[in-house]
Amino acid sequence: MNWTPEQEQAIYKKDSNILVAAAAGSGKTAVLVERIINKIIKEKIDIDKLLVVTFTNAAASEMRERILKSIYKIIDSEEPQDEETINHLQRQITLLNKASICTIDSFCLDVIKNNFFEIEISPNFRIADTAEIDLLKQEVLEKLFEEKYEKEKLLYISNTDELTRCFNRHAYEERINNLDLREEWIYISMDLNNLKHTNDSLGHAAGDELICAAANCMRESFGKYGNVYRIGGDEFVVIITGNTKEFQSIIESFDRRVAQWHGKLVDSMTISWGYVFSSEKEWDNIYDIAKEADERMYKNKERYYQERNIVRRR
Repeated sequence: MNWTPEQEQAIYKKDSNILVAAAAGSGKTAVLVERIINKIIKEKIDIDKLLVVTFTNAAASEMRERILKSIYKIIDSEEPQDEETINHLQRQITLLNKASICTIDSFCLDVIKNNFFEIEISPNFRIADTAEIDLLKQEVLEKLFEEKYEKEKLLYISNTDELTRCFNRHAYEERINNLDLREEWIYISMDLNNLKHTNDSLGHAAGDELICAAANCMRESFGKYGNVYRIGGDEFVVIITGNTKEFQSIIESFDRRVAQWHGKLVDSMTISWGYVFSSEKEWDNIYDIAKEADERMYKNKERYYQERNIVRRR
């Protein structure tokens, strides 16, 4: 066969790495077979000392067949061969069956089988079939999803108020510790009016109705712009981080929603609030903002009771 200069270089070059890039049908397999035959004849290398890796098992079988045909062709050729070469080639026919002409997967499997004691695995190990692999994947995925679900569930429980489904005090403490005083946000302190009177006169079920209604009004009014936290019995905090420029219309919408509410056990509710913009001045810390919002809320609450001539019971 007439080889091109590049093919001859791929066949005969040694003592260095060779990378051959060629299009399909350009004779790569023929070149590789010729290179193997050259090493067997000229360099007297036994074929079981070579590693020939193919992409598929079919390609590996074809490679074995081509090598075998090439060996027989040399043995049966009219070109005289010395006895040593003939014996060497006949030996290669015998060795061909155990030569490492295979896919990389098969080669790695053989390495593991021959060295299982070195990596401390059972000698009876086997490769799973496709159905088993799919089943194992499904089991792993189900386990991962279950673990993820349980983790998220625990996180939800640890950060959620059981009665209102708002964020709880634990979530509140985490949130305020991550607020940035250099950014603009709004802290709203909120407190239900007359909750103690409702509990005493109508029962705690009525009080719970008020607490849940207040939480729903807060979520519906502020949920798009921030988070609602229940930090005590009738105490709530709303932290708004989005659309702060529209705060006035947002708080007015909240007041209307509260005024329009009517429950099954309680006819109406009122909520006192006080808010502080983080940008009002330079604050020493976030707790100063919380304290100022509380003070403003309590002033509004006191005004509410005075206007209605209600004597607060402490």
